[in-house]
Amino acid sequence: MSSRWLSLGLLLQSVWTCAGISARAAAQTKREDPHALLLSEPTPYTSVLDGFVGGALPDVRVALGFKRSHTRSVIAREYALDDDLAAGRTQQVAISRQATSTLSLDVGVGVFRDLMVYLRVPLVLNDVRELSAPSSVSAQQVESTLRSGVSASDAALFQLPYQSATRSGLPGIQLGVAWGLANQYRTPYLPTWVVGLETRIDLGKAMAPCMDHGGCDAGISRGTLAFSLDTRWSYRVRFLEPYLGLRFTREWATTAASAFAKSGAVPSDIDTTPPSVQELTVGAALFAWEDRARFQRLTIDVRAQAAYVSEGRDYSPLYDALGTSNTPALTEPYASPGGQVRFNGLTNVASYGRFAAELAVATQAARYVHFRLGVLFAHRTTHLLTNAAACVAASGACTSERVNPLYRPIIDLPGQRFLMVGDLTYELFAQATGEF
Repeated sequence: MSSRWLSLGLLLQSVWTCAGISARAAAQTKREDPHALLLSEPTPYTSVLDGFVGGALPDVRVALGFKRSHTRSVIAREYALDDDLAAGRTQQVAISRQATSTLSLDVGVGVFRDLMVYLRVPLVLNDVRELSAPSSVSAQQVESTLRSGVSASDAALFQLPYQSATRSGLPGIQLGVAWGLANQYRTPYLPTWVVGLETRIDLGKAMAPCMDHGGCDAGISRGTLAFSLDTRWSYRVRFLEPYLGLRFTREWATTAASAFAKSGAVPSDIDTTPPSVQELTVGAALFAWEDRARFQRLTIDVRAQAAYVSEGRDYSPLYDALGTSNTPALTEPYASPGGQVRFNGLTNVASYGRFAAELAVATQAARYVHFRLGVLFAHRTTHLLTNAAACVAASGACTSERVNPLYRPIIDLPGQRFLMVGDLTYELFAQATGEF
């Protein structure tokens, strides 16, 4: 009887000893690696691929995405008040609507430790734009405002409703490189820090003003070359990973150089370049559920964006309507002989702010399979759509030698200018990603 109790005691002691050793080992592991129970991957916002680390082959990521966006903008025009053009009021003249469907293919390859290159190919399935009369304003008021500054024998600047030609095709490609300077999952006391450089090369035909059924080629690309620099940070605290990003984009005309009128007819001190963009992104990824053993997790991603878009020559919501107008006051060159530039629909757009909020749900179904689904809402602040300066220099007399050949009084003169007074974009997107 005593031998049985002795054997049982020895067994219990052995179990207790093993449990203590396991507990101490687990505690030691947790002290050495506070993220031992978490997936060792940052949020996709700051995630980069590896390549040739420890003799392993490069990581490869392939993503297929779809995006559907709708934009509704309210267009108004200034009108003179008591013959004082500088003290004008505004009158709504059109509602602009744009619906775009885009299918994109992204391919990324890791070329070194936390260093990757990627290629993004967006295919525009359809881009539909139209202008319609605002329901809150009578047709007579709209017609009268659109005819302001137009001679009695000429038609209004454009007629409503106006339908642009449907655009589709491959506008260009995006090439980029991203480098993770620091990784929280390798150095826990440092945030994850990624810097990137991206270039957008427009390959498709540059856009041209085109009315629906107008028998013209509307084009699909902006006809420019863009470079973007960005930096991103994130730091995970248990199940929350806040992040921050800064981005600057600069654009130059390439295949659309003639449309942006950088030629001998335009003085060198007239800036005809497209606007630049400075962006700030703030957000957080909430890891609602994780299963490290199966490499699965569910993430709720919330982010806000604020951007400053500088003044520049650009494609506005009135691009097609004004570019196909037959009004002589708009189509006839406005400059001294030898410096004439024909109007092509592009206008000087004033600077504005752009704000967006995005909500997305991401799932990692397996180690190498990811899905992301979300919605975005964006708004652009009130700004002028036609704002070219009358003279090359702001001071001094506006002589014929100093007239800006891109200026058109019918749309650029205070009291005649167009502006955007309301804007809302909503976007639905989905993406499936495979890594191997």
